[in-house]
Amino acid sequence: MAIPKEEITEIRNSVNIADFIGQFVALKKSGQGFQGLCPFHNEKSPSFNVTPSKGIFKCFGCGKGGSIFDFVMEYKKIGFQAAVKEVADFAGIHVQIDQADSFKANPNANLYEINNQASYIFENYLLITEQGNNARDYLKKRGVNEKIAKQFNLGLSADSPNFLYQGLSKKFEEDVLAKSGLFNFSNKQAYDVYQNRLMFTIHDQNGQVIGFSGRIWQENDERQGKYVNTTTTPIFEKSDVLYNLHRAKDTIKKTKEVYLMEGFMDVIAAYKSGINNAVAIMGTALTEKHIKTLARLASKIVLVTDGDKAGQAAIEKSLKVISNIDVQIVKIPDAQDPDEYARDHGALALENLLINFRMSKSEFLMDYLRPTNLNNVVNQLEFLQKMAEVIAGEKNTELQTVYMRRLVEILPDFEYNQVEQAVKNVIKSKRPNQKSFPINSSGQSHYSNQDSNSFSSSSFSNRYEESDFASYDAQEFSQSLLTRKITKSEKLEWQLLHRMLLQPDFLEKISQDVSVKFIHRETASLYDAMILEQLTQGMIDDIYFPESLDPELRNLYYDILAQNLPEVISENELDEILSALRRETILSKVEKLKLEGLKAQNEGNQKRELELANEIFQLRKSLQDN
Repeated sequence: MAIPKEEITEIRNSVNIADFIGQFVALKKSGQGFQGLCPFHNEKSPSFNVTPSKGIFKCFGCGKGGSIFDFVMEYKKIGFQAAVKEVADFAGIHVQIDQADSFKANPNANLYEINNQASYIFENYLLITEQGNNARDYLKKRGVNEKIAKQFNLGLSADSPNFLYQGLSKKFEEDVLAKSGLFNFSNKQAYDVYQNRLMFTIHDQNGQVIGFSGRIWQENDERQGKYVNTTTTPIFEKSDVLYNLHRAKDTIKKTKEVYLMEGFMDVIAAYKSGINNAVAIMGTALTEKHIKTLARLASKIVLVTDGDKAGQAAIEKSLKVISNIDVQIVKIPDAQDPDEYARDHGALALENLLINFRMSKSEFLMDYLRPTNLNNVVNQLEFLQKMAEVIAGEKNTELQTVYMRRLVEILPDFEYNQVEQAVKNVIKSKRPNQKSFPINSSGQSHYSNQDSNSFSSSSFSNRYEESDFASYDAQEFSQSLLTRKITKSEKLEWQLLHRMLLQPDFLEKISQDVSVKFIHRETASLYDAMILEQLTQGMIDDIYFPESLDPELRNLYYDILAQNLPEVISENELDEILSALRRETILSKVEKLKLEGLKAQNEGNQKRELELANEIFQLRKSLQDN
């Protein structure tokens, strides 16, 4: 059943788009809107913008943009009706869509469903069977009671070759069973991947079940592989997944920090200690994808790994991946992991350790990289060079001084001035060459292409330069102009369409002025679509109109709507834009006639050359007359 148009509008108007997107992206106030790291492409500097007053999002890096429903469709890979329901659920508005429509909207819906049902079977097998009773006893010895097992969706797979397959094969098509990663197929027989293993259910950030990790739990079990993870499927890739993120993300956003651990049981131990913002990697090395996901939610990562040599080596590798986000480290004493430490010393002791015994990256590396033989000058020099790189990366100069003094205490044969010089050398080597792009007093590079990359008063006729509106520069006009060369005439057409989208009387006035011509195909096509929408619907609906456009025009629509133009429209603004646009139209014609003139000259056609020269003269004269 399709959701009525009026209801969709009500749902959209009931939700602040920044509040909704803030569930998935860490947003910071920026001007009239909010900014964060784009969830749709890799980036280190935020270019993802959300403007609540317009109800839109726009990434000036990858170009994606749209309404709140567009965000949900792109982020969750679902259809429009399903996206509307997601937003309605957030607003507390009850809507219903056909299950068939939901499956059509998401091509992976059946994979989510089969994993959901598998999770249900595993959980119940743990809770109600005799074999499950033994597994529950094992969990109790590990400090996990039935309540926590339910909270973390722990389960148990049957000690049978095809128990799960028998339960699910009649409910799902063969291709879904094959793609799920739950079964192995050999000699026309199906076998459960997970047999007699303690099951950890893996969710995506939105809480949907996407896979599992099965652990050996009996002492006499000599099978290979302590853990078996779901193989790569259309909805699961273990190097991208962070265990428990769907539960932890709200606390992460509130505290702006996240504990990153190695094991599932470590996360559960942290939870029992009152730490609700802990996640774990899936037995893989930390990846840039992990960091990108966490950076959208937090401003600090606290690395917590085992206290043994392997755990400390893992921290060093992780530190090489982490960039542009604050990082601290917690070393678990006595070569233990967090779960072992909590069982030996208690939940409060683990909480105290995680909160109060953190160290910085420099402190950790100063200890980890410290050579065993410090009597050897060569070893000292190598250590100094490594630490100079680390200390130079500290943004706080006072901390740099502290770490340099500490390094002097460690190195027997080096004085403070030598350590300081080593750090200065690193900083100097990394300093960008400032002579490459000299900047003038106005902040503009002498080598910038003003015609294509700036939006200043020079983009307009002299009369247009005098308006307040004309003084806004490229940064205020749009970051998207920096992604490609935008001509003066395009800028003017974008401004005109922007004003017409927000001011229906502008659109009506322009539609009656036959002298208005658009130079560029894309803007002309969008203008035609706007006129048609106004004539047939009586208005431009900001939900349905963009949905009616082809992808190219739809992207242009949101590019134009996202422009950071002044909210106050000056009295003569429309006339000034039209005057400047007519001027650019004439100049465009002049350039075309010049090309024709060159062609006529090369062909020796003097008559045509004179005709074109006269046309150019008349056009230039018309510019002077205006």
